[in-house]
Amino acid sequence: MSVTTHERGSPLGDLDGWTVEQLKALRQEELMELYLTLPCPTMREMEGEFKGHLLDTGKFWFIKKPLAYFALKSPLNKGRWLGKGFEAISENEGQGYNSYERFGRVRHVFPMKTRIAASVFDGKDCCELDYTAYRSGAGFINMIDEVRKVNDDLYLGIGTWGYFKRQRRIPFFFSLSGPRAPYVGVDRRHRERRRRFAR
Repeated sequence: MSVTTHERGSPLGDLDGWTVEQLKALRQEELMELYLTLPCPTMREMEGEFKGHLLDTGKFWFIKKPLAYFALKSPLNKGRWLGKGFEAISENEGQGYNSYERFGRVRHVFPMKTRIAASVFDGKDCCELDYTAYRSGAGFINMIDEVRKVNDDLYLGIGTWGYFKRQRRIPFFFSLSGPRAPYVGVDRRHRERRRRFAR
């Protein structure tokens, strides 16, 4: 399945009816090709809580899949990842969290600060999800995500983490989809910290 312009017409005009299943059918290279065509959402557009799905892991899947399982599904960690929630604070900044279910209990953890920033993949605007702003497990591994808009109910994200710049360029694609639920906020307060590196 290709996402090139000549097969789909306008890269944006044909995306209104796209669903998570169509994103799941794309290989990582195609997801990146699509991501580079997408617009940056506004803070207001992303308000609420979305369902999350991990997409194709691409190269080095034999390393990425065990890491993804531990981070997003393992009961030995936070449990099953459900998605992310966002709240706008201003036109350019906001905050959010991740939702997990473990042993039947839903938790709202891994807080983030959100803002409109330049993507490390093409320099254009994206919604940046900065976990390094807080002292948490996600902050400790320098996790920073990027999100762009597919349509009003579907967003394409890239997760990155690592201690070295090259490591932080390895993409983990995910989707965020509606129908969205109300934003509820993180379960407990976390101490803030400063990012110690430039993207």
